Amino acid sequence: MVCVYEGRNGTMNFYFNNKFVATLPLNEVNTSESYIQHADTIIIDGLKSGYNLSNLKKKFWKAIHITKDEKDLSLDDSQFFAFAMLALIKLKQIDADAPDEGFLVMSPYKGKKKKRNSSKSPAVRK
Repeated sequence: MVCVYEGRNGTMNFYFNNKFVATLPLNEVNTSESYIQHADTIIIDGLKSGYNLSNLKKKFWKAIHITKDEKDLSLDDSQFFAFAMLALIKLKQIDADAPDEGFLVMSPYKGKKKKRNSSKSPAVRK
């Protein structure tokens, strides 16, 4: 079972091989766009450090395969998986909208709605 980290603005859920693997909380500071931007920065930093695209892709795939079968990922492990996945999406190795892998941004859970008891409606005057 995956530990869901829900933020004030929802979650960003990651799937791989038809399996729910990781989740990131969304709030005012950590938006889905900021997570994607951070993955882009990781790619750029890797290229500046001397890695070529082929090596980066191998490292990101290795990160995916290391964490994909873990249960109860910590928030740090979820971020590790998510940034590797977002980087592979950016490098066109994974299709973000594929039926068996990618990510889904979800709004916050609102809980069950309470039923109103119609018998307690105000009395009608005649």
